Amino acid sequence: KKPLVDVRSPKEYSGELTHMPNYPQEGATRGGHIPTAVSIPWAQAVNEAD
Repeated sequence: KKPLVDVRSPKEYSGELTHMPNYPQEGATRGGHIPTAVSIPWAQAVNEAD
């Protein structure tokens, strides 16, 4: 079984936010994450050298 990685902000992952403040049109229907997902925020997931 492969892991599911959630790259949204920690507040989106926890369900505290359903969209980023400057992008209300890109919000989720409900807050939180899929139970088996792990949180690795985008800034940590990317390799700046690439």
